[in-house]
Amino acid sequence: MVFLMFLSVGVHADALDDIIERGTLRIGVSLFVPWTMEDESGQLSGYEIDVSKKLAQDMSVKPKFVVYKWEDIIPALRKGEIDIIAGGMAITPARALKINFSNPYADSGISLATNTKITRNIKSLEELNQKNIIISCVSESVSHELANRLFDKGQCQGL
Repeated sequence: MVFLMFLSVGVHADALDDIIERGTLRIGVSLFVPWTMEDESGQLSGYEIDVSKKLAQDMSVKPKFVVYKWEDIIPALRKGEIDIIAGGMAITPARALKINFSNPYADSGISLATNTKITRNIKSLEELNQKNIIISCVSESVSHELANRLFDKGQCQGL
C-alpha cells in the first residue's frame, strides 16, 4: 500500500490559483487508524493529518478536512468537493485512469494478524483457507482483493 496525495485528472492549471484565492485547501480523508483518527470531540489526528497541515502551511492556506467513507473519496475528488485526497491507496491502473497520483510520502506492505488462541496450530496460509475462518480487511483495497484470492474458501469481509 502506498500513502500519497492525489489530484483529480480533471484538474486545470488554475486549480492552484483557486486554492490560494480561496485561502483553503480542501482535503478528503478516510478514517484509518493510525493514519487518520477522530476523537470524541471530532478532532482529527494522525500522520495524514500532519502531512496535510504541513502542505497547507507551505501553500500559505488553511487546511479544511472532509471525512469520507473510503468508497466515496475518489468520487468526491472527481466532483470537485475536495482539492486533494490524503490517504493510503495503492496505485492501480484503474485508479490512475480517474485521478493523478503524487509522489508517495510513505509506503507499507500487506500484513496478516490472527487470533493466536484460535490459530495456534495453523502452520501455513493454506490452512487459513477454510469455511469457518473469517478474514477481515479494508473494503475495496489491494488487501481485500488479495484476501479474496488467497482465501476463496473462507469468509472474506470488507470493513
